[in-house]
This record gives sequence, structure tokens and C-alpha cells, in this order.
Amino acid sequence: MLNHSGPPRQGVAAVVLLDIKTGDYFFWPSWRHYPSDIDYTTIDVTAGLRDLPIISEFVWPSGVGAAANLSFYAALLDPALTQLLTEVAEWDFGYGE
Repeated sequence: MLNHSGPPRQGVAAVVLLDIKTGDYFFWPSWRHYPSDIDYTTIDVTAGLRDLPIISEFVWPSGVGAAANLSFYAALLDPALTQLLTEVAEWDFGYGE
């Protein structure tokens, strides 16, 4: 969810990463693996509230075991990827059968 109250901004980098707490990170939208690579998408931000879908609705597969203490982090950065334009949002989760 994006909530912007300032002037429009073009070419903003929307960065979302999945931290699985092993030193490995996966960057949306392609879920590229870091430390070797990163990914992000570029968006135009206008005033108001809007959704930025990250993961489409799906049925959780069976037989995948369980995991805890996983985190998503998200922020908007300038086009050069050198400055945060927002605070970093965090969402912690886990799953199990």
C-alpha cells in the first residue's frame, strides 16, 4: 500500500526483498537472488492511496514443511538507488503445515 501526499514523482524505484534469515535475499519482481543480483520495478507516484500488488493470491502448496522468522522489507528509492524516499516497511511472517 502506497500513501503519498506530496507532488508527483516519476521513475521511483520500488524495492521489495524477502529475507529468509540465512544471508540470502530475494528481490521482487523476479525474485532474483542476492548477493549475486538484485531487482526492483520503476513506478510513477501520484498523490493518494494505492495498492502495489507484490504477490498475487495463490493456494499454498502442500508438502513444503514449515519456516518461521521470515521477513519482507519494502521501500521507495530515488532512480539512482542512492537515497531512501520512504521509511523501510517490514512484514514478518512464517508458515507451517
